[in-house]
Amino acid sequence: MFKKHLLPKDRNLPEDVPPRLPDEPDYSGGSYIAKDALVVHGTGIDPAPIELRMEDWRAVKSREYFLYVYGYIRYVGVGDSYYETRFCNVYWIPYGPFDPTGEGFRMADFATLIWPTCARLIWPTFID
Repeated sequence: MFKKHLLPKDRNLPEDVPPRLPDEPDYSGGSYIAKDALVVHGTGIDPAPIELRMEDWRAVKSREYFLYVYGYIRYVGVGDSYYETRFCNVYWIPYGPFDPTGEGFRMADFATLIWPTCARLIWPTFID
């Protein structure tokens, strides 16, 4: 399950701080992809496409809006234990020539200092 979330720039925040996500993830209207796959250690999963209108993309590129993508992956581990791992990414547009971060999606490890909600979304959870 994953969801894109567009948030307008908060003019009360510094230039290098994007707006905060809601405290609780809202998965309504998200995309669900069901796959039965064996993922071997050291390999990954196929990326999923994210549809975005051109006007929204322009707003992201101009830093008027920030694009977050968050969700979770449920899987069976060793010994038939069920797990859920959550993720949170933001599409980062450099805020100026001195921004050391290039353009592109940034994982929550980049975001945890300024986006506490993302930090809460990345931990694996055991499911009964």
